[in-house]
Amino acid sequence: MKTYHFQLILGTPTTDEEEEQLFECFEGRVSPAVANGVPLLYVHLDAPFMEHAIRDAVQRARSLGLSVERVELDPDGISADAA
Repeated sequence: MKTYHFQLILGTPTTDEEEEQLFECFEGRVSPAVANGVPLLYVHLDAPFMEHAIRDAVQRARSLGLSVERVELDPDGISADAA
């Protein structure tokens, strides 16, 4: 498995309650933020392939009622860390 790093761009900023739920749901492997007015989640997930990590993250976020607008990849995250 490898650790993949990417951002989920959200439709709205997260609330304090949603951030607590995100921390639990992602087991601490996500950081909510607002960058240049854009609400996002920095995600760091282990998966066999990036596609699986992205799909998992989007499903987890949506299961909490968050609107995921798009995914942005960090060029450094594409090479991923060996686990």
